[in-house]
Amino acid sequence: MNCLTILIENYQKPLEAMFESAPPAASPSSSSASLTASLRRGGTTKRREGVYDVTLEDIKRVFYQLKVIHNFNSLLLSKLEERIESMTWTPSTHVGDIFVDMVRILFVEKLN
Repeated sequence: MNCLTILIENYQKPLEAMFESAPPAASPSSSSASLTASLRRGGTTKRREGVYDVTLEDIKRVFYQLKVIHNFNSLLLSKLEERIESMTWTPSTHVGDIFVDMVRILFVEKLN
């Protein structure tokens, strides 16, 4: 879960925000401004001056469905933690019903 959160918070959101925010105040020679300008230009993915041109569509493809996966895993984790904390474990204790419910949720999500 932590790895998915790191991907979303440290990579996906900042990259998407670059396309929504105003141009940076830094000088064009700085690598941050160069990357931002490169990201905004869009176009091809050919290498130019040590920076790849990336489009918002490219970013969306790389991070496709990451938030859905994160939310699904968060829900699964919370259901499993709740079950573990609320039960006294015996050899007959089971958690299979949680997975069956999650498959139903996943199926409904797929239909949307």
